[in-house]
Amino acid sequence: MTLAGDFESEQGRSALAASFRRALPSNSLADRVIGALDGIAIRLAGPPASSTVKTAEFHRRKFFFALNVQALCDGDTRFIYVATGAPGSMHDSAA
Repeated sequence: MTLAGDFESEQGRSALAASFRRALPSNSLADRVIGALDGIAIRLAGPPASSTVKTAEFHRRKFFFALNVQALCDGDTRFIYVATGAPGSMHDSAA
């Protein structure tokens, strides 16, 4: 899957900032933003034994197994980055 946006180059970051200027024209900080980040816990039946030594890593404090997914969107609400490698027990700030 190819994601929208290029945050590796200066030109790409400028284009991402422009998408926020268009989306938030009255916000003076919009030209300093290249992405909006959020996370979600995707419920799992349980991790496959072959994928981890510690199944407890995937057990959330809300009593279910999960995968912590973090995603970054541009000003046009297109995904520009997705991280799916964090177990459900990991806090969003560490994922």
